[in-house]
Amino acid sequence: MSLVVFVMLANLLVDRYERGAIVAAVDEGARAGVDIDAGTAECEQRTREVIDALLGRQHARSAVLRCREVGGSMRSTVQVRLTSWLPLVPDWEVAVTGSAPKERAP
Repeated sequence: MSLVVFVMLANLLVDRYERGAIVAAVDEGARAGVDIDAGTAECEQRTREVIDALLGRQHARSAVLRCREVGGSMRSTVQVRLTSWLPLVPDWEVAVTGSAPKERAP
């Protein structure tokens, strides 16, 4: 029984790390898309690169990401399912949004 509790806690810690990596990816992607000559393609590319680097290709392929300009800012959104290690524990759906103000020409 104690091994099951230990695995559940380890799974929780790994999920928290993965969520933190996703937060870093959306922030980085939003910042990549705020340059005057950048757009949503640069935002999506950078977001995918950071997810791939921090979480691996499996998460990068399964993540649904979207970048768009809203008002005067770039928004990066990632949705991903973090699978549980045990059948008793449900998977965790994570949706994170990051934004950064768009640069303007002087």
